[in-house]
Amino acid sequence: MCAKCDNKIGKLDGYINKILNHILPKQGFTKELEGSQCRVLASANCNIDMLHKFFISLW
Repeated sequence: MCAKCDNKIGKLDGYINKILNHILPKQGFTKELEGSQCRVLASANCNIDMLHKFFISLW
């Protein structure tokens, strides 16, 4: 993988971590995927408007 693509993937991974740790801080780990504990994002578990505002704030 080229350095530019690796950098973009790293940036997206950072955004995902911010979403899961900022938007859903009280939701526990709900799945295990390849040995890692994961959170599942579902509309029943979050406020979509708040999530939308968070995405806008990233830019």
